[in-house]
Amino acid sequence: MLDKFIKYIFGGISNTVFSYIIYCFLLLFFNYKISYIVSIFLSVIYIYNFNTKVVFKFSKNIKKKILFLLTILFQIFIGIYLLDIWINYFLIGKYFAPLLNIVFISPATFSLNLFISKNC
Repeated sequence: MLDKFIKYIFGGISNTVFSYIIYCFLLLFFNYKISYIVSIFLSVIYIYNFNTKVVFKFSKNIKKKILFLLTILFQIFIGIYLLDIWINYFLIGKYFAPLLNIVFISPATFSLNLFISKNC
């Protein structure tokens, strides 16, 4: 499990850098919600391939792949909700707020993906 977690963290860091750069760039043209959704959507392609092939090594099991994609949707919806809280209630800047999401969302998505890889 430690090996999976280390690979998950590596993939997460590289994916975070990728999506954060996209998010900041898109903020020049769009509001934070649209920027967040688009950056997450684009990063899903990378993280889906990385996690299913490197970290959790999902087989061609369609059930696991669908459940994995559902965890990504969970991440997007929770992320948008948290962004609203950070930005509108705690008055945290729109450039820093998505970084806070990582602290709360990453453990949950790792646990969900680990459960899927072992039990489905």
